[in-house]
This record gives sequence, structure tokens and C-alpha cells, in this order.
Amino acid sequence: MTLALFMRRALETPNRTAALITPDRTIARRVSAELARFDIEIDDSGGEPLGVTSIGALARLLAATVPHGASAVDVAALLAHPLATFGLSREQVAKLAPLVEIAVLRVVADGSPSWAARADGARVLAEEPHAFPAVKRLGDDDWRAMQDLLARLDAALRPMTTPPREALLGARVEALRVSLEAVTALPAGCEAMASVGMEEFLALLDQLENAKAPIDFDASSFAIFLDALLFETKVRGPRRAHPRLKILGPLEARLIDADLVLLAGLDEGVWPPQTDAGAFLNRSMRAALNLSPPERRIGQSAHDFAMAFGAREVVISRAAKRGGAPTVASRFVTRLDALAGEAFAACEARGAAMLDIAITLDQPPSIKGCERPEPIPPVELRPTR
Repeated sequence: MTLALFMRRALETPNRTAALITPDRTIARRVSAELARFDIEIDDSGGEPLGVTSIGALARLLAATVPHGASAVDVAALLAHPLATFGLSREQVAKLAPLVEIAVLRVVADGSPSWAARADGARVLAEEPHAFPAVKRLGDDDWRAMQDLLARLDAALRPMTTPPREALLGARVEALRVSLEAVTALPAGCEAMASVGMEEFLALLDQLENAKAPIDFDASSFAIFLDALLFETKVRGPRRAHPRLKILGPLEARLIDADLVLLAGLDEGVWPPQTDAGAFLNRSMRAALNLSPPERRIGQSAHDFAMAFGAREVVISRAAKRGGAPTVASRFVTRLDALAGEAFAACEARGAAMLDIAITLDQPPSIKGCERPEPIPPVELRPTR
């Protein structure tokens, strides 16, 4: 949050630019998320995996439901996904999802041929004396709407189960495309919802289909293959990114100048990275093969740090802990501390002032205790014995 506040303050000065430089992708994602609190979108040169976007998560969910059939958990996840509409409006699906959960998903055991058929069985169970009172209150319109939604869900998943046990990659990709179109279909006249990564995802499907790979995949193998591929594909920054803010890696930062530069991740093992000769080649063998020594990466990272440190104004940052374990300050920071002397303490004081603001930002002026719960359910829902 402190780094995001430094970047937010830079925007107060007209034409002032700021760039966050870090080799740590976790820091980049966290700063991007914190800037979103101020309605600021920022361009991250490293991008984010396609698998974590909304469309990527939906594709992974669809591929994972096929090998063993759509379970109650899978159906609940599909209905909760923001892109899942099944030819209805998103508001209709969101309204029916909790009704489907309490009336069908929690009542009927897996094993029926389709979820529409299970909805018929759930309606029969709702007439029994021991049925849940909230389910008994559902009217005919509610049951018809739920059966229609689950029938649409069955139809959307059917293309994924149509290919034989082992099918070519192109057939699997085409089935996934058809299912996705059915899941994300909207009523006539409604505009399609914009989704980050949609263009990259469609381009990936086109590449897989045009490859015509002569490889057979079963449903489980295809789900694993797609999952790995989606996380290898990167989605670049938002289209409406702020023109004066950037998140860069150490290599890209050599080509871009900024008025304010924030260097983050200055911990040993991150910047500079760890030196690892590998398990199979020692130093003498690497030298015999004319391979660069492991320490060369430290030299490169030192060069990146020195070039970035030459900006007009610089903020350096490190993590006191990573994964709950204490960290060691980067050798670059340690040497600056040793050479700067008392001036380094003044720099730390300026950074501590912004850190205090970041801590205060999430602290409410007062904490009000929760009142005692007073549930008042309708009389017809209260137990009689």
C-alpha cells in the first residue's frame, strides 16, 4: 500500500511520471490491486496469466467438469461465475442460483443423467413432510425457472461430453469453444460483457485448432494441458491504463525513464537472485562448456539496480517478512546504508512517514462492537416441535 501511495501522490503533480521496478511479480500484482482502490488502472509490463482472468477461470472450470461429470460443487461454481448467463440475463441467473443450491444441489444425490432430471426429483422431495420449509414455499414459477436454467446448463455442457473417450486436440478445443459460447450466451439485444483476456483466449483457441496436432487427449489430459497452457499465456495491461504510471521489470526499465522510480523487492534471493549452479554442472564443468558462471546474474541485477537508481527521485523498498519468515536486506541496500551514514536515516524517516499513512488508511476512527443477534424468522418457517 505504501508504494501505491507514492505513485498516487506523483499524480498530484501535472505531467509527473512514476514507475515501479521489481523482479517480484507478487509485489507488482499487489500494487496494481491497491491502486485500483483509487480507480487507477496501471500497465504492468509482465502481464498476468490468462488462467487467472475471468474467461480463463471459466474455461478451466468447464474443462475440469467433464472427466467425472458436473458435480453439485461444479454447478454452484458455474452459476456463480460472472460470465455465466446461459442465454439469460446475469441478474436472472444470480437470482436463481441460491434457489437451485438449496432446492436441488443440497437435496438430490449425484447419479441422475442430467441436472434437469435431478430438478424433477428435487421437486418431488419438496412435497414430503420433512422437506426444508424454505423449499416448500417455492412456487410453480420458481420450479419452472430452475428447471429451465438447469436444462440450459445441461445443453451447454453436452458438447464437452460428445467427443469419444480419446479425441484429437482440435476436436476438444472446438467442443470447449461451443460450450463456452453456450455458457456465456446473452438474450437477444443485450451487449456482450467485456472481459479481460477475451481476445488472447480466442487467439489461443485459434492457434490450437490451426495447429492440427495429431495427438489424442482424453478429458482429464485435456483439462491438465489447458490449465498449464492458460497459465503460460500472458495478458498484458488494461486498455485504459494511466499514461503516467508503469510497472516494469528490471530489463524493461533500462529503456524507460520516469520522474519517480520505486525499487521494490530488495531482499537477498529476490534482488539480487540466488546463485544456483544446478544439480548436474559444477563451476568447472560450466567453465569447460563456456557457460556463464552463476554470479553473472548478480552482476546483471546490480547493473539494473545502478541504472534505475540514477533517476531524479528514488524510493527503495524491501519486505521485512516473506511467507511469515524474516528476510535479509539486499546487499545493495546494505552497502547504501554503510556509505550514506546519517543521510540514510533521514531517508528512512521520509519513508516511515508514508508507511504511517498507509497503516492509518485502513484503521477506522473507532471500532463499534457487534450487537447481539436477534433473528426473527417468519412464523411459517419456525419449527413446531
